[in-house]
Amino acid sequence: MNRASLQCGMFRSEHIRSYKAEIENKESSDKRKKPEDIVNFGKIQSKIGRVDSLDEDGFPYVGANLQSGDITVGRCADSRTDHSIKLKHTERGYVQKVVLSSNDEGKNFATVSLRQVRSPVLGDKFSSMHGHKGVLGFLESQENFPFTK
Repeated sequence: MNRASLQCGMFRSEHIRSYKAEIENKESSDKRKKPEDIVNFGKIQSKIGRVDSLDEDGFPYVGANLQSGDITVGRCADSRTDHSIKLKHTERGYVQKVVLSSNDEGKNFATVSLRQVRSPVLGDKFSSMHGHKGVLGFLESQENFPFTK
């Protein structure tokens, strides 16, 4: 395959992964729970990951570049214990969307969508709609391809 074509963006794809976190509403939370055990969205210094790209509400900025080890959704209890959600070890990407909503059960939830742009590498399989499959096995520079005058 032509290396210059891949560098110009041929066969590039975007993969989107969503992270979801739930918390109890303060109004509908169980009265038997201790007030210091109630978990809320927020930003605290975490021992499990970096919180550089989070705002004070515990959500990342849209367009923030998250690397492995970053916190995607910051959650903390009133007793300052950390319940944050961290990116998986091999994942990275740009924050595309942050949604905060509630469901019928009385729980608030947040969804953070990460977008990762991937370029093809050796060993990737390509297929047409008709089932003709091929594997990227060799990258060659543009100068070495045959041409006609």
